[in-house]
Amino acid sequence: MNKNICLVLIVAAVSVIPTTAIAATYTPTQIMSAIQPYMIPSNAINPSNPMQTSYGEGQVYIYKLPTNPVAYVYTSSGAIDCDGQATTHCNSNTDPYYQGQTSFTQSDGRPLNAELLPWYVLPETPNPIFDYATRNIYGGEAGVVLYNDKMEFGVFGDERGRDGGNSAGLAIGEISYAMASALGIDPDPAYGGIESGVTYIVFTTEDNVVVPIESHTAADTKGQSALDKMMTQLNPAVTPTPTPAPTTNLLKTRGLKVVVQDLTTGG
Repeated sequence: MNKNICLVLIVAAVSVIPTTAIAATYTPTQIMSAIQPYMIPSNAINPSNPMQTSYGEGQVYIYKLPTNPVAYVYTSSGAIDCDGQATTHCNSNTDPYYQGQTSFTQSDGRPLNAELLPWYVLPETPNPIFDYATRNIYGGEAGVVLYNDKMEFGVFGDERGRDGGNSAGLAIGEISYAMASALGIDPDPAYGGIESGVTYIVFTTEDNVVVPIESHTAADTKGQSALDKMMTQLNPAVTPTPTPAPTTNLLKTRGLKVVVQDLTTGG
């Protein structure tokens, strides 16, 4: 018996279109849930000697997280630092305490720009309670600041000096104009800021220093890497929330060829 078998072969030449990797991040709620169990007296570097907010109120404890490298966390105020380059919103007319310099400078030697660059402030060194210079923290150190349901990466950009209301160097809890704006806090240097509820995570080591310090893109990259490492060590069960990036079609047909072949078999 003869069988006529017709095979139709469809040959498609395809190319794979590369896609951007899916970035992973953590929500403010996930981060707070991971760090709060460690915000206890036994982890505080100053359990019997609290600092104050930048408004001279409250009791602020600095907690050392059991991670490698170490990270420090505290909850305090969000006072506005508008020092540095004079801009539309940060100048001697808008800020009664304005100073045209910052403790750390851009790669071109100019002061930082508080209106554009998110940063956090630490007490100047030496400090009797939280002396960053002895804790492996450097100018430009990456960090993350959280307020309500918002978070923002930033750099250690300026120091809080010993002024009339802070003669002992005990005040902490200050952020740049840009950082406040990103967190939904009123950034007005004269009337803005928030008295409490701002949580700071300060990373350590030279590996987590942002270069150049004025690059917020670099701060995002460095901060995200440090945060991922910290979160994995504190709570491996916490799963990052995927943030899909825009993609294109995975497959693109470049050509189509139809081959017809008759096969005859005998039986």
